Amino acid sequence: MLDKNMVSILDIGCREGGAVENINLRGWQIWRVGVDLDLESLRHCKEISAYDEVVLCDALRLPLRSKSLDGIFCIEFIEHLAKSDGITFLEDLERVAKRQIIITTPVGYMKEPSSCSTLMQHRSGWRPEELRARGYKVRGMIGPRFLPMNVAYWISHILCFTYLWPEFSHAMICAKHPDAVSPHWLTKQGVLLTESMALGSPKRARH
Repeated sequence: MLDKNMVSILDIGCREGGAVENINLRGWQIWRVGVDLDLESLRHCKEISAYDEVVLCDALRLPLRSKSLDGIFCIEFIEHLAKSDGITFLEDLERVAKRQIIITTPVGYMKEPSSCSTLMQHRSGWRPEELRARGYKVRGMIGPRFLPMNVAYWISHILCFTYLWPEFSHAMICAKHPDAVSPHWLTKQGVLLTESMALGSPKRARH
């Protein structure tokens, strides 16, 4: 489902860079920006060069210009937002992305253990029909759903029986190609509304 013509991606809720690991291993020439609220995770990403740029910010207030990056990864993130915030968030993704948005999330609400940190708690659940209604192509990831998650996970690595029927999966992957309104090429100077938001940027504000 990944658009191979993308030359820049934004990874929202990037944590330690797992979402772009496959891209990095393949050596694709893609400019990668990671966004997270956890400073330690971003520092780790910089240490291992997971991204070309990392930004400490709230995903609900992305300091990015409209149509400034080709693609957006939102991997296991949207379920951590309240439903109303999630809808606003989806609208903002379409503002920023030029070519493709990729989202993965559990099918329905999945409660996290109370031992998880506040940021890691699930606050909403999403159904395939909700994403389809917004123009996403939806496919199943881990299934079938009647099997325990750990069993379905390994089976899906061999053959994903529920790929075409995400309603019967534990999780889903959703992709959308928003209408491009700006043909300009990406430049590092043209992405951030506030350059000081970028960690390690030469223009970072002094304190």
